[in-house]
Amino acid sequence: MVRSHIVDTLAKALIGTAFFNFLVGAFLGGYMASVPALIPKIGPLHGEINPFGWLTMMIYGMTYAVLALSTGYRPPRAAVGWLHYGLAELGVAVIVVAQLGGSPAWLRVGLVLQAMAPFVFLGNLLSAVIVGKKKGRQFPQDTVRSSALALLQRSDVHQGADRVGQRGTDAALMVYMVAAVWMLASSFRTPDPQFEFPFSPAFFLVSYGWIGTTIWSVALHLLPRVTGSKPLLARFAALAQWLWWLAVLLQTVSLAWFPELSAFTVRLLGVAMTDQAVLLMLPLLHNWHTRVRNERQPVWSRAAWLGAFTFALVLGILLLLGLAPLSLLAIHLLFLGFATTLVYGVGYGLFPAFLGVRLTNQAYAWGQLALSGAGVIVMALAFAGASWSSLRSLPTGALLAIGGILAAIGAYAFILPWPLRLLRQRANNT
Repeated sequence: MVRSHIVDTLAKALIGTAFFNFLVGAFLGGYMASVPALIPKIGPLHGEINPFGWLTMMIYGMTYAVLALSTGYRPPRAAVGWLHYGLAELGVAVIVVAQLGGSPAWLRVGLVLQAMAPFVFLGNLLSAVIVGKKKGRQFPQDTVRSSALALLQRSDVHQGADRVGQRGTDAALMVYMVAAVWMLASSFRTPDPQFEFPFSPAFFLVSYGWIGTTIWSVALHLLPRVTGSKPLLARFAALAQWLWWLAVLLQTVSLAWFPELSAFTVRLLGVAMTDQAVLLMLPLLHNWHTRVRNERQPVWSRAAWLGAFTFALVLGILLLLGLAPLSLLAIHLLFLGFATTLVYGVGYGLFPAFLGVRLTNQAYAWGQLALSGAGVIVMALAFAGASWSSLRSLPTGALLAIGGILAAIGAYAFILPWPLRLLRQRANNT
């Protein structure tokens, strides 16, 4: 368990809010999939909540938590952190309400709030590092008693890959700031902006430049620590990262100004996605049975990591074949297949130490991962059947409904046990 002053309330509030948003987004996704007639109404809400309410809020919260655990640094002014939290969540809420009411004016207000959040976030992180280095605000090593969380501490063994991962997360945040402002500016050029964003270059930057890059960078940082895999060679990781950034940049240029380049840029993105998936998958498989500090992480945690990289690999291969990166199939493989499954893997490995509670029912964990994975696969088949003539014979409507419901149940099955066990633990302690 971690002492309360290490991982503060702000990080836990962001992570908890991300899970709440995910529950809402999963419900909307499952409901929309089972009633396709509601897609025009619910689709924009689902498209806002998942990338911004779920994954972005989770990235914010985990960044604050990992910063405190790895360095001991915390933002010097708590009010600024809560301002960031308010801007991020209120932006999502205002946009959702505006979409429900069909109000472009309020939609732009929400986009203003959403665009301000990463700027405040960056300022808060910089102040934490600057003040922390000046005053030496690092917690003693023995304050992190859990060996699982001690893995997040800085280590000379991992410094090469860590440097590459840090460069990736820093650049991803810069890209998100650009993309958020771009989305806001674009909203003034159309009378009904809510249906444009899922197909815009700015949304591509959010999806692949911000969320995709951050997830890859976090995986690069955590994989050797959580799974016991040997540290990745920094030069290979750096080359893969540069290839990824080149592909993201060229695809953005193609979407915004030169669509005739898309046949090349999409396939380059596929090469970069496939390259990173293989780079991380191979050491995971090679060191599958390795112990971490004489402790074995749950095998279902490793299975979730492997599942996430498998979905990324499938997406990379499909992009190589010419799949549009902003198609429903690609976005669901990226968000639900890769990013969310990786959250499951990290959660099963670290949440017991982070929250002080442990899930001991192996059958339950395997069942949750099976439901989630099956949901992604079935939904992918449905989207593929709607797009490719060779698969038109598939019952896409039924597959979409089944897949959406399975994925939603899997999300609820992962999230709900943690607060329930916390409440039970507190009741027992009193």
